[in-house]
Amino acid sequence: DKDVRKYIAHRKKPAYAGRTQYMFNPEFWCHVWDWVAQRKLKPSSGLAGIVLALHSCEGPVSVYGFRHNATKFHYFDNLPQKVTEQEVYWYHPLVEEFAVLHELEEMN
Repeated sequence: DKDVRKYIAHRKKPAYAGRTQYMFNPEFWCHVWDWVAQRKLKPSSGLAGIVLALHSCEGPVSVYGFRHNATKFHYFDNLPQKVTEQEVYWYHPLVEEFAVLHELEEMN
């Protein structure tokens, strides 16, 4: 598979020597899609990380900084000026993700 070969080539770069890196089965994305009612938008990597943590960690999982608005699509950077607010919501199902996080918070 082309993507796996690309990952292996990337992994062999000297900058990554000795570092642990992980891959997960693409089927995992199907599971994450279920969390946002299989809307045709790709779930964010943040939601995927939360779902992975909930499945992998024995103790409680604490999450900070997961919000969405028109100017902070990513945690550390602002949107490029060429990206409109409407386009943000076309790429990831952020409204549904926020609802999932709110429901998890209420469940404790």
